[in-house]
Amino acid sequence: MAASERIPRRCSEVFGSSYSLELRSRRSFCPSTQKGFLASIAITEPYFGSDAARIETTTKREGDYYILNRKKRFITNAGISKYYMTYARTSDDPKDVRKYRHLTAFLVERGTEGFHVERINWLSGWDVLLNGYLDFENTKALVENRIGGRGGGYDGWAKL
Repeated sequence: MAASERIPRRCSEVFGSSYSLELRSRRSFCPSTQKGFLASIAITEPYFGSDAARIETTTKREGDYYILNRKKRFITNAGISKYYMTYARTSDDPKDVRKYRHLTAFLVERGTEGFHVERINWLSGWDVLLNGYLDFENTKALVENRIGGRGGGYDGWAKL
């Protein structure tokens, strides 16, 4: 079984049945139905690196969307992935932060308005591994593309 065919099962294990019901039911978000599926996980940021608990990418809900802002760095497969599972801060409440319930995961598709690859880092000796910077500038992520519940991103990330 190819790694891309294992992704949906693994995501549902990590984020619970809501992944299966919300995303896999839509053919466009079921990787096993797409030839050449490629995705990236966007966690690393300019000032706090891979410290997921300190993520600065912000989001706020506006109707049927979450609006994401900020940048991600050193993202594997940047520019060639079709989907980017990214994490954003959905709460600044100290109680949520203390319990790691302040982050939420979102699936952002390449081509989404306000989302673009800022640059590609060409790594010596890694000719086939792209690495780059992503920019979320008022990027509209559909509410239905939230993975898991609001505030459940850190738990899901820790299980990957």
